[in-house]
Amino acid sequence: MKNKLTLTISLSLILFSASSFLVMYNSGIAGHTGSPGEANCAHCHGGGSSNSSAITITSTPSFTNNQYVPGTTYTMEITVSAAGFGKFGFGCEILNASNANAGLMQTAGSGVKFMNSGQRKNAVHTTGKINPGSGTFVFEWVAPQSGAATIYVAGNAVNQNNSTTGDFPLTPISLALNAAEPPIDPVGINETDLLLGEMIIYPVPSKGVSSISYALKESARIKIQICDLTGKELKTFVDEEKQQGPHTKLLNLEELAPGLYFVKLSANDKKLSQKLLIIN
Repeated sequence: MKNKLTLTISLSLILFSASSFLVMYNSGIAGHTGSPGEANCAHCHGGGSSNSSAITITSTPSFTNNQYVPGTTYTMEITVSAAGFGKFGFGCEILNASNANAGLMQTAGSGVKFMNSGQRKNAVHTTGKINPGSGTFVFEWVAPQSGAATIYVAGNAVNQNNSTTGDFPLTPISLALNAAEPPIDPVGINETDLLLGEMIIYPVPSKGVSSISYALKESARIKIQICDLTGKELKTFVDEEKQQGPHTKLLNLEELAPGLYFVKLSANDKKLSQKLLIIN
């Protein structure tokens, strides 16, 4: 009876361990992103091969010149691809120069969850993406207000044999970003002496609609535009003669991507600008 009981307990432990093993490796685990001081998928998986593979990082809006706009919310897409495989997983961290979290990961997409690896936040798969040749994982990242940020990603292609053998862990990649600094004088802005007081934009930051208020000392040709950080004019809201006195104009910004811009007010040959952050 004792031997039978011992055998029953041993079998139960084996089944429990196997079940725990399958759950752990079908769902992503923290601390395997290939970032400094961390392991990657090859720590457990291996034995497989692929003649064409890649990990790609894309974002909306895009990182122009490997720069992020402070405070902007980016939709991140991590794609893991490997020919000959049909299920994929990933792990991602975004760290600053001190290897701590840079910005904020939020709003996990389908098949993605957030976990902590010590003090670091990871985005990992909840279950592998089943799709011939590649799997794409989506989440949001709110960029920090300043400093360097590096995106670290590890990926894995699995053969679905319910073990870590025969899988193909891809070489981790990283993408180094810096904060985009607006030019000091992007469009030759000068204080205008035609205004009574200052121009006021509200609300700031904007979620797609703001208003600009100003008052003129005398009649003037007014032009109100929004520009990107290089000074390129993107949209004109007003271009007409305005009379002396107070004025308010509603700015519809919904067609512009989240990010940092300049609102430029021109009164005759004088110009004035103010930064405006657009958020989701």
